[in-house]
Amino acid sequence: MKFYLYLFCVAILDLIGMLSAKYFSLKNNYSYIIIAVLCFAAAAVFISLLLRYQTTPIINMLWVSVSTVLVTIFSYFLFKETLSIIQVTGMFIALIGVIMLEWK
Repeated sequence: MKFYLYLFCVAILDLIGMLSAKYFSLKNNYSYIIIAVLCFAAAAVFISLLLRYQTTPIINMLWVSVSTVLVTIFSYFLFKETLSIIQVTGMFIALIGVIMLEWK
């Protein structure tokens, strides 16, 4: 259970960090970059904790896939970024990959 809690924390911290970095690029307000750095640093701590439960390649695949989907969805709604059908298909393939990695 801790594994999924840590993975959730990594995904949320990565999401907040990415969105803060995007806001910094748009508004040039340094408070956003400070938030991004703190979130990425905290995510690194949770990634280290995740490594107690699973191998490095699996952790990396889960983290990158989940974070990519979350960042893409939030960017679409917050920043009005466009998505092609190929990108949406790729997100679904990534989600299927995450499910397959956790299937036992």
